[in-house]
Amino acid sequence: MKATKMCNSNKKAEFRKRAEERLQKTRDEVASMATEDVQELIYELQVHQIELEMRNDEIVQAQEETTMARDRYQRLYEFAPEGYITLDEDLVIREANEVAASLLGVSRRQLVGDRISRHAVSEDRDICYKYLREISTIKQPQKVEIRFEPKPEDRRIVQLQAKFSRCPIAGQVEIPVALTDITEEHNARDALRYSEQRYRFLYEQSQLTNVVLGLDGKITDINEAALRRMGYCKEEVIGQPLINFIVPAQRETITQWIDEVAHGGPAESIDIEVYDKDGSVRTFMTAAGNVMLYDNGNPSGMLFSASDITERKQLEEQLQQRARELAESNKELEAFAHSISHDLRNPLNNLLAMSDLLLHSFSEKLDKDGVWCVHEVERSAQRMSATISDLLRLSRVTRHEPVPEQIDLSEMAGIIVAELQKAKPRPNIRVTIKENMTVVADSGLMHNVLYNLLENSWKYTGNREDPSIEFGSFERDDRTIFYVRDNGEGFDMDKAGELFEPFRRLSTSHKYEGTGIGLSLVKRVVARHHGQIWAESEKGKGATFYFYLG
Repeated sequence: MKATKMCNSNKKAEFRKRAEERLQKTRDEVASMATEDVQELIYELQVHQIELEMRNDEIVQAQEETTMARDRYQRLYEFAPEGYITLDEDLVIREANEVAASLLGVSRRQLVGDRISRHAVSEDRDICYKYLREISTIKQPQKVEIRFEPKPEDRRIVQLQAKFSRCPIAGQVEIPVALTDITEEHNARDALRYSEQRYRFLYEQSQLTNVVLGLDGKITDINEAALRRMGYCKEEVIGQPLINFIVPAQRETITQWIDEVAHGGPAESIDIEVYDKDGSVRTFMTAAGNVMLYDNGNPSGMLFSASDITERKQLEEQLQQRARELAESNKELEAFAHSISHDLRNPLNNLLAMSDLLLHSFSEKLDKDGVWCVHEVERSAQRMSATISDLLRLSRVTRHEPVPEQIDLSEMAGIIVAELQKAKPRPNIRVTIKENMTVVADSGLMHNVLYNLLENSWKYTGNREDPSIEFGSFERDDRTIFYVRDNGEGFDMDKAGELFEPFRRLSTSHKYEGTGIGLSLVKRVVARHHGQIWAESEKGKGATFYFYLG
């Protein structure tokens, strides 16, 4: 500013000197002129004076307009939303507005006479200085991003745009610099870049098949997992219509499906059969829903994800085949059960009838050994008949579909105990049944469970002087667990795993009747109700059977 004022003062002094020299010359000329010439000259001077006054008015008006323009510029400079700094040719700050001072974290007074680069973070100071020095050399508008830290922990990213200029009157160099705070924009770019990188990572690394389709149904992108799975390289797939890779039977359906999704319809989950590069067919299940892709607010494509369910499909087909085979086996078992029920019972009934006839009609002709043999045949036939009956019951349990209903197990157990007492009287036995034990289950199947468990306890407490049986329940882990406990013979816990296998018996002693089917039947009934059964015992100290239903 001082240099500018000195320049203007020198110009005024030079102008005045030239005017005084011209005035002196004019006086000399006037002194030698005639009266008429002097009058004419006076007239011209008066006209010229009027012209000067008019010219002066124009100059004053121009000065006022210049002042107003300067004031407007000054207001714009001061109150602009961006920071502005003016540098001299040595890159020293001449002036700065409040926004610039705020961005650099100092007052305007402190900025004047300072350098911008001193306020940049240490890593960017050289970059800032070199940028401004290049502007003064290249004289072309440039941009650079510099980091400033006006406050601790408040780092700002500022875009500098400088332009070299020279005052047309004074010829002085000045470099105006615009400072734009782009911290939020920069952070948003970083966030977007991070989001894109994360999306690309998930897109590529996902084991799902990810495919991007244009609105025309052509493949515009596909992830590496899909390419590896199908044996293609990206160049063989990009730009191809998706339906080119789909089995012919599905192409019309898939074309319609893609068209509906492209027009805003819902992308329902469907199974698509696709050719691998080797010609084999692979099945994919698309995820429900889709991601529409947009370009400038307009739909530009669709992103689909699909799971490879080829192995699952094959397994399902195998399971279906197995189910068909099991259904056929069940039919054969039903036929076998029918055969057992009719074809085997007749010979057994004949054996029992013949044994009874021998004992009653020909007993006088049989010695002691002969009678024993007939009784042994009779007992064996009865045992075979009981085994057949139990096998039929086991078969019926397997085929029977449970019909759940509310059951009072306490009442059912009381009825069973009464039946056992009538069939196999035990006057001294003590039976304890907890009241109000209820469950939702199939009544007929649960009768089988309780009857077999209570009958086992009834049987294996036969040698006790103080036989006791208890049927109760307790709560554990939000489940009701039922139990049947007795103080009978018990069993070896090493063989507990064999208890529920068909034809396995708690005791090998022949004094206890049974076929070894009962506990196997109990386990199947409990399993049909999505429950579990297990037992605990100590040899000679009784046994406890626990079960719960799902």
